[in-house]
Amino acid sequence: MKDFVILTCPSCGGKLQITSDIERFVCANCGNEHLVQRSGGIISLVPLVAELRKVRDGVDKTASELAIKRLREEISVLEPELEDLLDEVDEVNELYRLFPQDWGVDEDNIDKIISVLEKEIQNLQKRKENNPLQGWVARTSGKLKAIESLPEELRDFVVKINDKRFQLAKHENIVNQ
Repeated sequence: MKDFVILTCPSCGGKLQITSDIERFVCANCGNEHLVQRSGGIISLVPLVAELRKVRDGVDKTASELAIKRLREEISVLEPELEDLLDEVDEVNELYRLFPQDWGVDEDNIDKIISVLEKEIQNLQKRKENNPLQGWVARTSGKLKAIESLPEELRDFVVKINDKRFQLAKHENIVNQ
């Protein structure tokens, strides 16, 4: 006949009889599964859920460590791109300083500025002058056409990089727990 040990279920408080060779069992009262831990003559019960949480926490930390590495690399690529966009914004601000203040910065006025620059290009071409200003005017007109979508592009980019920074902070928090 096997020796029984009487224990109390840590989940429901029910009385349990277990044999000395059992390592895992299900409580007949509440249905929760437990691990039997023996150490130095002491027998204790640990809910299996607690052990699974430890495994899950380990997996979460490992996944977060991998995510941190990936996110740091992605952010390091995005930050120079953001700097480039901000430089473009600075260039646009410089361009707007060249035109009347009452024109403001909106789509209609960008079209007005492009029109003025294109007329200047035509005037320079009619005179058949080899004027360095012609190249600048052409580049400026091209930049203005390219930057019409810059505010939206910049906003989307900032949202993207901030989302990555938020994810990074979340994963760093998981790893540091």
